[in-house]
Amino acid sequence: MTEKQAKYAKQLRSQIVVYAKRDLGMEVEELHDIMTNIGYGSSLRKLSLSSLINLKKLLQGEELTHDYIKFDQQDKMIYAKCLRLGIKMVNLNNFISHKWGKSNLKYMTSKEKGGLIKVLENYEKERL
Repeated sequence: MTEKQAKYAKQLRSQIVVYAKRDLGMEVEELHDIMTNIGYGSSLRKLSLSSLINLKKLLQGEELTHDYIKFDQQDKMIYAKCLRLGIKMVNLNNFISHKWGKSNLKYMTSKEKGGLIKVLENYEKERL
C-alpha cells in the first residue's frame, strides 16, 4: 500500500467509526459485531482499502449490487458457483481482495478469474 493509500485507509477507518457512533448510535463493540456478521472480521485495521470502501457503503445503506448483463462467461460461472455454495458476495470480494489485491471481479484478469474458478471448484468438491 502506498503512503497515499495508507492515509486514505486511515481516514476511512475514522469515518466509519464516526458514522457508526454519530449517525447510527452504535458503540464500537456493536460495529465490530456487525462487521463480523457480514464477513469483514472484527478489526478495521486488518481490512484492505477496497474492503473499507465497501464496508462504508454498506453501513450507509448503499447496495453493492452487480449488473449481471455486463458479466463475461467467467464472471457468470463464478457467481453461479458462489450461489450454489452459499458464498456471499461480500465474502467473495474479501477473498479476491486478500488473494489478488483487487476489489472485485471487474478488475481481475482472465487468468486470475480462471484461478478463482479452480479454487471454487476445489471447494465444491470438498463439500460433496
